[in-house]
Amino acid sequence: MENQKILNILNTFFKLKEFRKPQDQIIKTVLENKKTLALLPTGYGKSICYQIPGLYLNDYTLVISPLIALMDDQVLHLKQNNISARAIHSLNPFDSKTFANIKDKFIYISPEKLLSKKFNQIIKENPPALIAIDEAHCFSLWGHDFRPAYRQLPNFIESLDKSVKLILLTATASQRVIDDLQQAFGILKTNTFAGSFLRKNLFIKITNFSLRHQRFLYLCYLVLKKYTQQNGIIYCITRKETEVIFQALKKFDFEKQLKIDYFHAGRKPEEKQVVQNKFLSGKIKLLVTTNAFGMGIDKSDVRFVIHAQLPACLEHYVQEIGRAGRDRKLSFCELLIHPSDIVVQQKLNKNNQALDVMIEYFATKKCHHQKILSFFGEKTYTNFSCAACEYCSPSCELIKQKIRQKIKHNKYINTTVEQQKIIFDYVNQSSNLQHYLGVGENVLKYMSHE
Repeated sequence: MENQKILNILNTFFKLKEFRKPQDQIIKTVLENKKTLALLPTGYGKSICYQIPGLYLNDYTLVISPLIALMDDQVLHLKQNNISARAIHSLNPFDSKTFANIKDKFIYISPEKLLSKKFNQIIKENPPALIAIDEAHCFSLWGHDFRPAYRQLPNFIESLDKSVKLILLTATASQRVIDDLQQAFGILKTNTFAGSFLRKNLFIKITNFSLRHQRFLYLCYLVLKKYTQQNGIIYCITRKETEVIFQALKKFDFEKQLKIDYFHAGRKPEEKQVVQNKFLSGKIKLLVTTNAFGMGIDKSDVRFVIHAQLPACLEHYVQEIGRAGRDRKLSFCELLIHPSDIVVQQKLNKNNQALDVMIEYFATKKCHHQKILSFFGEKTYTNFSCAACEYCSPSCELIKQKIRQKIKHNKYINTTVEQQKIIFDYVNQSSNLQHYLGVGENVLKYMSHE
């Protein structure tokens, strides 16, 4: 029985007894050779939706992926499950002449390399059973990580034999992006599946600051007191700010509690690989990073995600907080906002409409989870309460009041004279960075709503 074979694959290779809805429907649709779009939140199990069909089918599966780190991570996990896989990219040399002899079940490749004249022809001569386009939102001009090469994929897929199956996968896509993907790839609405974006194990809290040193002190309190020795990620807007915060936290940590490093696209590939491996293995507990880290990274026990600055868009924010609590245990998401963040994002990004949505998200005083669900078109009932954010948790308002008082009087963490100097140096460096970007004192008009 075919269904039993699929369940056997699920159990044998992934050690799972049952699917999460709508994984089973997605797999069934793919195997029926219907073009499929899967919109599943971070941590929901997107990869299974193409890996199980790939193991079920006789020939290999071609996975189109945007990042080397993402490809390597997926290949590592497949090999750990005794599944043959390889990634083809600049750091992993490959003799194209031997492609026809490859026995791997999964081959990962970037859209740019796939569309090169050499590989384009190789794939046409050796077509896969299934093509999986990961991070499919990169296709859309309206998406938050647009990659021009993704725009050429519909024509490439049309040039292949009709027996080649197709699935598109993404964790975050607005309705506009979904419409774009459906139209370009010829995907029916009935073959589009979405999992719920409600993650009740993620407690979301937003704190506004009028002074930079208050925000940095609160960040120190979070990582040195509240979440000490737990696995966590701190997201920053720019590479330089990432390094500045990393260095400041290291200096501030006189007791050397933090196992900390930093990650951004400007580091050497081999350095990034080392940092990623250390974080995944637990040798590093705290990672300060830009949004370059995390896409597709599977670490189940991240207990907290802190945004040390305002993200550029709600899609990024949702994807990044989704890195916490993949094991479904209680985890915490802290968004720390200073008025200058808005002006920095306006300078760095052209998509002010997406930024406006992000501003509305933190400024609107209602359930944070409900606002996320509404953005992604998921309906909620009238008196919806998540019990997992500052507006829905009975005790959270009292806690917030106490935090406001402690922030006001700098009482939530004791500091030495040396630590106060570190804070002063950090604020100076951060301010200089923002002045370099053209961010002046006019940020006062964006003062917090608290």
